[in-house]
Amino acid sequence: MNGQAAIITFNYNDVANPSYIKSSIQPYKVSTQEIQSNIADITRIEVGSEADATSTNGLHSLGKATMDYVAIKGNTTIGTSQPQLTVAGASVFSGTTTVGDLVITGSVTGLTFDDITTNNLTVSGASSLQNVTMSGNLTALNSTATIQNITMNGQSALLTFNYTDSSNPSYIKSSIQPYKVSSHEFQGDVASIRELSTGVLNDTIIGHKGLGVNELDYLHVKEALS
Repeated sequence: MNGQAAIITFNYNDVANPSYIKSSIQPYKVSTQEIQSNIADITRIEVGSEADATSTNGLHSLGKATMDYVAIKGNTTIGTSQPQLTVAGASVFSGTTTVGDLVITGSVTGLTFDDITTNNLTVSGASSLQNVTMSGNLTALNSTATIQNITMNGQSALLTFNYTDSSNPSYIKSSIQPYKVSSHEFQGDVASIRELSTGVLNDTIIGHKGLGVNELDYLHVKEALS
């Protein structure tokens, strides 16, 4: 075939499919409705229609597909009404994966993180945490915590209760400090105390009551200073 305008074509029209691309061969172009081949070595390929989001147009890769790099950028014609990537089965990412915003609607298993930085974390189910370090506050409203051991760090460590009895404002609120335990009332079966001070000076209320049998090694009664 000689010349720039040389062309091989077929003198046949499929009336049932007028939109089909008719087969033709030009010096630098081959056109047809369907191409079949075992191997195709193509530098650049474009498939599908930019405005078609619902039909079967596009790239269909049966079996296994191997790609060096894949960039999914979407287009303004279809917009966000169609997901840019849909994976129906299992996926394996063996390298580093960077995700901007991640929305998970199903379950997640087998995740391991070295470091997690987040502004807010909401966990609705049970969680198993080995080591937790907090630099801020822990707030648990209407919740029950079951803990085997608690270690409070630092001289100013304090365990207290966020409740005030408005009917008894003078009550001493329960609190635990490194070397001091305070409360309005103490109850126990055995108390081993080296020094005990009870009552208030110049107060007529009995400061010490010993119910039942009381045993003392020595008793020294002195007049209180007023």
